[in-house]
Amino acid sequence: MRKAAYQLLETLYENLQTDIDVNRAVEMVVTKGLTDGAEECIVLSLNILSKLSQRSGVVVISFMDPIV
Repeated sequence: MRKAAYQLLETLYENLQTDIDVNRAVEMVVTKGLTDGAEECIVLSLNILSKLSQRSGVVVISFMDPIV
């Protein structure tokens, strides 16, 4: 279920970029996705974070401390 949720978040971001709250998306990926116990969920989270950083780098940088 978690894997599907991350895939959905990625798809929503790709297709509805203007309607997504980027701050909230980055926060959820950093706090929930990167700390997930399943490796496949972490990989999906890193992929989402990569896409978010390409378009909203300032927001991702603001979460640098929790990422590290």
